[in-house]
Amino acid sequence: LQRTTVSYEILLVDTASSDQTLAIAKEFPVRIIHESRKGRNIAHQTGADNAKGVLLCFTEADCQLPPNWIETIAKAFETNPNSAAVVGRYVFIDSTPLYEWLSRIILPIGDTLFRLIHGHYSLRASNFTIRKAVLHDVGGFNPLAREFDDVELGMRVARKRVITYVPNLVVYTRDRRIAGRITTYLQELLGNYVRTVILRQVIHKKMYADIR
Repeated sequence: LQRTTVSYEILLVDTASSDQTLAIAKEFPVRIIHESRKGRNIAHQTGADNAKGVLLCFTEADCQLPPNWIETIAKAFETNPNSAAVVGRYVFIDSTPLYEWLSRIILPIGDTLFRLIHGHYSLRASNFTIRKAVLHDVGGFNPLAREFDDVELGMRVARKRVITYVPNLVVYTRDRRIAGRITTYLQELLGNYVRTVILRQVIHKKMYADIR
């Protein structure tokens, strides 16, 4: 549960999952939205379309949120009223010392480099919030973007609006995408970066390996 005075609702978008997601979710005060179409971009847009709030907070199924997550987001928008979106970071838990160090040190450096090179911070699907009106104004999540849909959205938002990076807005996740395959993961990451950010292409198919 979140420790905050801010009113919020929790939406879980289930894209025809075959595990215990629904059974577990039904034990908690969440609103379950069923979406037959696959894809993170589709799930995010479905959640946005069904949300009642003016701020849309996004995270992912394998993330753990600290109890001050929503409060930190609310304060970030209060401090930065001109922000269209705020983005945080993630750190690995229950991982090796090397991977945990990488997530705590290397990822923030990467965020800063992206800002220096491209003039704005990138959105991160596991930990970002956007004003609902802004999401609508920029056309929502691209339904064709199967990878880097968060980054592609951030590029559209940043053309005329401000994305604020909040270093203390942190979520926790597992290292399942890189454990034992960090070289392959970096190759996938670089390929998606070049296609989306440099070549301005929409990636129509999954490029990351499907790691469960």
